Amino acid sequence: MKSKKFLIVILIIGVCMLLTGCKLVDHKQREEITDAGYVYEAVLDFNGGRASNYDYIKYACKSGTKIKEPDTMYPTLTGYEIIGWYVKPSADSDVADIDSWETWDFSTDTVTDNITLVARWRRLRSFSFGYYDNIVPEGGGDAVKTWVELRSVNKSIDGTEFICGNITESNYSNMNSKLTDKTLLSGFNSEQPFYADEALTQEIALSSLVHPVTSEEDLDSNQENATYRIYCEYLEGIWTILDSSKQVTLGNANYYLLGDITLQTSQMYVDSDFNREECTVSNPTLRFTGTIKGNGHKIIFEKRLQPIYQRQSTLFIGFFGVLDGATIEDVTFEGIDFSLALPSGTNPSIRFGFLAGNIINSTLKNVTVNGSLTIENTEGNNNVNQLISDELWFGQKDDATVVDGCNFNIDVDDKRPSNS
Repeated sequence: MKSKKFLIVILIIGVCMLLTGCKLVDHKQREEITDAGYVYEAVLDFNGGRASNYDYIKYACKSGTKIKEPDTMYPTLTGYEIIGWYVKPSADSDVADIDSWETWDFSTDTVTDNITLVARWRRLRSFSFGYYDNIVPEGGGDAVKTWVELRSVNKSIDGTEFICGNITESNYSNMNSKLTDKTLLSGFNSEQPFYADEALTQEIALSSLVHPVTSEEDLDSNQENATYRIYCEYLEGIWTILDSSKQVTLGNANYYLLGDITLQTSQMYVDSDFNREECTVSNPTLRFTGTIKGNGHKIIFEKRLQPIYQRQSTLFIGFFGVLDGATIEDVTFEGIDFSLALPSGTNPSIRFGFLAGNIINSTLKNVTVNGSLTIENTEGNNNVNQLISDELWFGQKDDATVVDGCNFNIDVDDKRPSNS
């Protein structure tokens, strides 16, 4: 299989090599090529780098011809750049002495004997965005503290200033996509900082962050100084991060608020899933089982919510039809305006809750609800046994649900004759 792959590489690059009197070769071709006048062998040793999963390439050359510098087979080594190719004096020469070897000039030097050229690598200075995590090696064993890199910005050590610069929205998306069961918080917007320390206590301004290494002397014999680590803050789990930059529609997911957000919808569908007995303005086909971390921000309602009734057997109505194992904390639902006008044939046992029709094994901490409810004089409203409970904000709630530090401020305008 490897031989076939090598032959493919030969076909790709070999055509160009014919013009210079050298061609790529493997050992099976050696006798045939020698007979054709390609009497010398030139090996380009990548010296730790790789190109198409190879660590070297080999040419058969005619006497007096030039070697073409690799292009499609140009080697790479993370965090390094090639600054030249050096002639290896002998097979047992130590690559540690490479700086004392002769350099090879592809534009002028020609092959007159068998030769090995070794790549000379130079460390790049880089800004490395990431975090430390304890990772179990592929072969098993104890977890090892490992730097997980999400992004790297590199530049040669050439005596010039190297400024990191801000990340773009595209940069953030690419970095976030590399995480598994985590959500990147740093860089989501301009207010979410990156840090200079693992404890995430020293915020840094990327736009003015200058790399400490300018020249080789700045490395102080420590190549690791070439990498400046920028620490990222992330959330455990998969989250949808929201700020005030646009209107949103909530679904059954985990939400992390970085600002006050405006709800986009004005219609509250009443259960379009015939296998469920609930509805929710967030998503009519699912119970809300996620988490909302408000961080002291608001979910703002600019439009009146109007339930769109779809089936007679519906049991629960509310902004959240059913909260099931959900967590909602540190958030204000501001300006909820319900207009409740149930039609004829409505299930007489239906339960309405301003925030949720039914709450099961959920946690609500530091939640504030401000809004108004208009109960219209409709046949459906009049025929319900108990349309609203004394608590009003929920229709039904089990004993496993925790409610702590919550405030519910709801103005009611009940237009039914029995309440006029």
